[in-house]
Amino acid sequence: MRREEKAHLAKVLWPLPFLLVACAGTRHLSRDRAAEILGGAPFFSEGYREIEVVVGPRAVFEPGEMEEYQVLEKLGLVSIGRSELVSTIEVTKLGRERVSRSQATASELHKRYFFRVAQRKLVTVTGVATGEQGQAQVEFTWTWKPINEIGRSLRADATTYQAMTRFRLFDDGWRIEGTIAEPSATNPTGRRVEVCMGFHGSTSCGTASGLSEASALRAARQNACAQIASGVTDAISCEQTQPTRITWLN
Repeated sequence: MRREEKAHLAKVLWPLPFLLVACAGTRHLSRDRAAEILGGAPFFSEGYREIEVVVGPRAVFEPGEMEEYQVLEKLGLVSIGRSELVSTIEVTKLGRERVSRSQATASELHKRYFFRVAQRKLVTVTGVATGEQGQAQVEFTWTWKPINEIGRSLRADATTYQAMTRFRLFDDGWRIEGTIAEPSATNPTGRRVEVCMGFHGSTSCGTASGLSEASALRAARQNACAQIASGVTDAISCEQTQPTRITWLN
């Protein structure tokens, strides 16, 4: 081969090793790349923690619920009228300007308001298991990061939660294919509870999981009352009664 031909061939082939490395790089799912993709997923970008406020007279509060209301009261977002038997919760004008959303009910007396306090934040990707046919399972940890003075004023939740999801390799790179496992299903610190409620002569039990005792109790109470209450107003009244039995399942 003449010197001129060798020189031309070298010019043509010199980028090939770099192209092969770049191609291999797109097919390999590193922890850093998985973290970059996860960070833009709705699980994090739209994953907010909220405080739910039910206005009106309250005789029963879940563990930790009154502490949340007192933080909101200190910030001027709710008012708490206290009497010997009940506490009456109201959302102030400032509070109504700060709510992320509200839920109408049959009675304005029991309207629900929601305040955002924290957002999910990725801590680290703990493992990537690449399988056949361009699939991978990614495990990671995350925590709640306060996003405003409400979140910063609440008792800090330093818990690190575990989760996992599936990735698939497409022609343009890796994408999240599966749903992200709920924290209560993968996190050993999550709570699961069965709550039995009695209302208007009927009894029903509901089971639920939550990241805290308060959230698990609230969800299980709602599940139980949904089976025996007729209409939104009755459901709220049922949820505010004392449970007949509480059984922690973990």
